[in-house]
Amino acid sequence: MPVPADRIPVQLIEPACAIATQQNSTGLLNASLVAKIAAAPLNTTLGEQLAFREPICTAAELQDLYAFFRAVADSFGGLGGYSPHVQVCADAAASVKLSLSRSGLTPSN
Repeated sequence: MPVPADRIPVQLIEPACAIATQQNSTGLLNASLVAKIAAAPLNTTLGEQLAFREPICTAAELQDLYAFFRAVADSFGGLGGYSPHVQVCADAAASVKLSLSRSGLTPSN
């Protein structure tokens, strides 16, 4: 069942949240979205290694998150060698895409 376009939950593992809140040097995320991610409660019911946050976003915010995680994954991947950040960002982009899909939406890029 689709959810309202202004109240879409997205599960982001804690490392992805850290990247979004600490590495937002691209300027793709606005300050209110970064604050929303940081303010979402940390859920550790699956254990500390699988901790995640579930901010409630608008469709536009999810589009921004999707673009952000794709851009950051591309930038980390372009550095050569292995970076765990590439996989974290790719997984986060997939999670955002799933949330959009569950709401009847698709990523804009």
